[in-house]
Amino acid sequence: MDLSSVLHELAAGEWVSGERLGARWGVSRAAVSKHMKRWRPHLEALGLTLCSERGRGYRLSKPIDLLDEGLLSAAPVPVFARVCLDSTQLEARRLMLDRELPFAVVSEHQSSGRGRRGRVWQSGFAEGVWWTMAVELPCAPVQLGGLSLAIGAALGDCLERECGVAVALKWPNDLLLDGGKLGGVLLEVSGEAEGPSHALLGVGLNTGRVPPAVDGQQAASLALGQGRRSQLLVSLLSACWTVLQRYPESGFSPWREKWQARHAWQGRQVSVTGAALSEACSGECLGVDEQGALLLDVGRERRRVVSGEVSLRCR
Repeated sequence: MDLSSVLHELAAGEWVSGERLGARWGVSRAAVSKHMKRWRPHLEALGLTLCSERGRGYRLSKPIDLLDEGLLSAAPVPVFARVCLDSTQLEARRLMLDRELPFAVVSEHQSSGRGRRGRVWQSGFAEGVWWTMAVELPCAPVQLGGLSLAIGAALGDCLERECGVAVALKWPNDLLLDGGKLGGVLLEVSGEAEGPSHALLGVGLNTGRVPPAVDGQQAASLALGQGRRSQLLVSLLSACWTVLQRYPESGFSPWREKWQARHAWQGRQVSVTGAALSEACSGECLGVDEQGALLLDVGRERRRVVSGEVSLRCR
């Protein structure tokens, strides 16, 4: 038996006897006890507590909502589901060596998940939806400048439709809920100057306990009912796939107004800093242009910020 088997047997958080587990796995009750001792530290490393009691068997201290691979088969691209990974992005890179594009990688847990600028993405076991989609697009990399913003707008619409929440967007790649960071988009693009392009589109959203603040930014999370993660993930993958199919021909323009409507800091005074800027600048945030660049009114002068290494903070 492997870790996945243990998790699926105990996911409901209810007592399961050693006899029942032994019958399912084709081993003796003594062998079940031995395997459970072996897997206990692995479960604890994932933040899961394994309880055992004579006469009752084994259970997890709380139920977990595992992804349903049967439901994930309804996604618009093949989905490779994992229990634990370093990160879905790294796994996608490995799979690109011998798998046909497009595909998506999802996981219950990431030990080395990351966001923009190398920041750590913290996520509890089965307490979010995070994935990387690997695709080939028939255009040059330079034409994909506003793609992550279009994805953000599409995700916002999907979450409002599926979960009834009002998601705001922070340039360039953050999704906000009630002022806290709900998730983010990470896009890496490579390819020849004339195309085609290969894109790794990573998305992470919190759906369980609210993670701790990172770099002073508070987090937020969706409250989902049991069994909803798989359905939501399929809907989000479908929303992203729709954007990816249309974007090479349409560019950012069809999603600009949708993004602007969710812009958290539209018309507010902001400060922009980043390695690509010679000095920090402050001004009124005017939204984004047709290519997804940030527009600032700085002393009656309109400035256009395009670098992906820019950080944005309210003054």
